[in-house]
Amino acid sequence: MPVCANESCNHSASLQCSICTGVFYCSKDCQVTHWPQHKAVCSVSSIRLLPSGTFMVENIDSRHPIFKKGELCPLTALYGHPILIYCPRLHSGRVEGNMANNQAAVYLRIEPSDGLAPISWQTDYLGDCLVARRDKKPISKELLETMHQYHSSLLGSDYFEKIMEGVHPPGHNINQGEFQKFYNEYWKQDGRD
Repeated sequence: MPVCANESCNHSASLQCSICTGVFYCSKDCQVTHWPQHKAVCSVSSIRLLPSGTFMVENIDSRHPIFKKGELCPLTALYGHPILIYCPRLHSGRVEGNMANNQAAVYLRIEPSDGLAPISWQTDYLGDCLVARRDKKPISKELLETMHQYHSSLLGSDYFEKIMEGVHPPGHNINQGEFQKFYNEYWKQDGRD
């Protein structure tokens, strides 16, 4: 069992920081006492999506607007990796980076019912966008790249046509097992593994 992060305490700890999940405390009192020191390093891993298709890991403050204003990417929730996406242009009226189309952001934001992102994601030049896990756990570039490619593969197939025709219900066969299978196959291709 971990030891309490409060330096003046050496008790066993079972309470985890709910923001970064990186440190443990034995009590709420120890967490409050340690907060001034922990606050400076308490952050969440995110990924910045550039319009060029580049993914950059970035640590953000645990109170970043993505956790209040960001939108859930609903397809990702179906396969067990719920992510939030935040577009400064759409969510706060400002542009970060160059004002260009961001295909990766649009593909991540598609709906399970029809394969379309909301119209504001399709028509505006989004610029840079930010992605983080809803549970604030770390996210890797590899996982995000696989999510983008998985959505791209669904869009490139007849998957959504069959849903629109009523052959399959929305979300049909989108689950953790199918995503893991895609992940494994994707990283074995072209020597990616």
